[in-house]
Amino acid sequence: MSISIRGTTQPLGLRWDFQTTSKRIIQDVKIEIIYGFHPVYEALRASRRTFQEIYIIEQKKSRRIEQIVLAAGRKNLPVRKVTRATLQTIAGNVSHQGIAARVTLYPLVDIADLVERAQSGSNPAFILLLDNIVDPHNLGAILRTAVCVGVDGVIIPKDRSAFPTPAVSKISSGALEYIRLAQVNNLVRIIQMLKEQGTWIVGLDQNAADSIF
Repeated sequence: MSISIRGTTQPLGLRWDFQTTSKRIIQDVKIEIIYGFHPVYEALRASRRTFQEIYIIEQKKSRRIEQIVLAAGRKNLPVRKVTRATLQTIAGNVSHQGIAARVTLYPLVDIADLVERAQSGSNPAFILLLDNIVDPHNLGAILRTAVCVGVDGVIIPKDRSAFPTPAVSKISSGALEYIRLAQVNNLVRIIQMLKEQGTWIVGLDQNAADSIF
């Protein structure tokens, strides 16, 4: 038997070296760089990621950048001013709009928790299942719309799907930071489970003969 603390596993019966373990836990935390005003600002507002540091281009002044600096200050988060070249190195060759942040990975949710929470509300569950959405731009655009129409959660397959990357957050204008998203091995089984629980299933095909609009 073993116990797990944030990704580290220690057999029972052995003594913990808390100092060594703490250092290892910190080193094992996976991070990524999100970039652009909306992803950084909405990630701050959503409070679902842990921020390590925010980067802004030195001498760049704008009302939107000030919004983020103020929001970071309220959370006691470090903000570092860097040159444009440095930010380009940190964020990569992307349209970063003069701002980026080092954060923990996007927090996927458990499928059982997603479905339970969606079905616990006063309205019928509104769950979006996506298959074969492999282009990050398409995924980001869909998630942006999903937040606007009040989707309770999104389910994507582990294969044949774009992953919720910083690029997806950018395309979604930060909407990704609010979406409860789960990955599953088999979408067909999830559809069957939802049907058995009384959830109506509606399928959409872009090549269908009839339009819903």
